[in-house]
Amino acid sequence: VAGGAALADAAPGTRVDVLVSTDPTDGPGRSFVALEDVELLGLGAGAPSDLAADPAATAPAATATLRVTLRQAVYLTAAEAFSGGLRLLPRPPGDRRRVGRATVGATDL
Repeated sequence: VAGGAALADAAPGTRVDVLVSTDPTDGPGRSFVALEDVELLGLGAGAPSDLAADPAATAPAATATLRVTLRQAVYLTAAEAFSGGLRLLPRPPGDRRRVGRATVGATDL
């Protein structure tokens, strides 16, 4: 995931939302909430190959372990493979509200 620095102090059990951003070279870019309110089990440094994949990237990368269903894991794997990146947003303690479909496209900016 990108933005690992925002989760530096996140302890196991922290609840996060997962955002996916599509690559704008494949059409209009967009970002959307892929999963809501999932449990972070652990966070580690990104693999060296991940960190070197985009030398222009300024956001620290990290490897996150999330408690998700098999279907959600397959979805996130596909999203990672076919998108411009995944980002985790930590939730405030006790916040279990649902956002619903939240999508922002390049044309909305």
